[in-house]
Amino acid sequence: MRKSFLADEQSTYLVNRGNSIMPPAELVKAKALETKYSITLTDSKLSNIQIYRNAIKSQIDLLPASDPFLVSLQQRKLRETVDAESILFYYMKFIDVYDSEYQLLTSAKWDELQKFIIEELGSEGISTVGGIKTYIDNAGDYSGVISGHSKAAADPVTIKASGDLVKAIDNLTVGLSNTEKANVSAVVQQYITAFDKPLSADEFHNLLFFGK
Repeated sequence: MRKSFLADEQSTYLVNRGNSIMPPAELVKAKALETKYSITLTDSKLSNIQIYRNAIKSQIDLLPASDPFLVSLQQRKLRETVDAESILFYYMKFIDVYDSEYQLLTSAKWDELQKFIIEELGSEGISTVGGIKTYIDNAGDYSGVISGHSKAAADPVTIKASGDLVKAIDNLTVGLSNTEKANVSAVVQQYITAFDKPLSADEFHNLLFFGK
């Protein structure tokens, strides 16, 4: 169980940031392409583009000669005059997927999302493993991932111990001048770093309240 956690404000910011970069609806569309074309997308934008292009090319290769698209190419004498790349794009537009599917996969939003995952989520200790594929598979559920780093999901024993320590420090320093607080800080530092000869509780107490 994690010991550290994100403040609610930071969690909300990160969820909103993810939604603004790549809305869940677009990730749902990307996931649907896997089923439609029997493909598996990856954590790489460039790989996904190639996987999609290969799927479309396979469709073209399986078309019967009587298919309206091939008939259209033949009538316009395009198969003999243009390259395979152009035919691929002609077909995408012919079956009306160029704008809705190909443009989605080639969008600069994927680069922004990958950067967000690595730089912003990663800097908060949120796993970057899986990259964009994580959010394709979970339909853009940024909240589901980020909530695992909330206070509610953190180790309650550690949180209580930290709270108790804060209270103890407050009790030690209440009403003290800045100079006296500096002395408390120095004694605590000495206690923590006394590696060779750890201070006993009595020694720590007398150092803390020396001369009082």
